[in-house]
Amino acid sequence: MRIKRHLKHLITLTLLFIYSVSFSQKQGQARIDSLLIQLNKAKEDTNKANILYDLSDTYEEINPDEGIKYGIQGLELAEKLNYTTLIGKINNCIGMNYDSKSDYPKA
Repeated sequence: MRIKRHLKHLITLTLLFIYSVSFSQKQGQARIDSLLIQLNKAKEDTNKANILYDLSDTYEEINPDEGIKYGIQGLELAEKLNYTTLIGKINNCIGMNYDSKSDYPKA
């Protein structure tokens, strides 16, 4: 009897976990879509660099390769602007994307 109850709880928790991961990925994709629209409309390089950072950060768990791609673009722009605060944040974000890929030497 006790095992059945524990099994029910385990199944419920597993289903909740799967649902939350799925919901999180959908929210992440909606944020990415919004950021890509903002990036296309951005006129100032500072805004573009910040949006590229946000894209890199958002892609970390969904698609780290895309996160690295946008992070490198943002890093190049931040370095061109000498935007030191963002340079540090983007370097960290790129490292987190490599960590998500389990590429620890590059992280």
